[in-house]
Amino acid sequence: RYADAIRDFYCLSGPTPLLPRWALGNWWSRYYPYSQGEYLALMDRFSEEGIPFTTAVLDMDWHITDIDPRFGSGWTGYSWNRELIPDPRAFTQALHDRGLRVSANVHPRDGIRACEDAYPKAAERWELTRPVKNQWNSI
Repeated sequence: RYADAIRDFYCLSGPTPLLPRWALGNWWSRYYPYSQGEYLALMDRFSEEGIPFTTAVLDMDWHITDIDPRFGSGWTGYSWNRELIPDPRAFTQALHDRGLRVSANVHPRDGIRACEDAYPKAAERWELTRPVKNQWNSI
């Protein structure tokens, strides 16, 4: 009695929301160190060529990847790469102005490390008095 089971499930959980229409559109993602200007120019070129995209996926290089090895690898991170994207707020706003949703690729394997811009605030919030050592870094 599958239909009855689903009806009972919906009584408990509520109806399943539909995916937003933009999520079903074309997403652009490429592992490449685009600068802010290059990325926006590429989105404009796609538009000029009539290639529709709904979502701009910023891959690895939106954040700093060249870090001191004592903090781990550059595989993950949360600090904007200001050499490639000097004004993240203006950059993401420019993508929104083009009708795009924005997604930043994150691989949070190492968490917030001491080299991150937000580390001092996070350490204060978590009341860390000294950097935490783990198997990936030794600070």
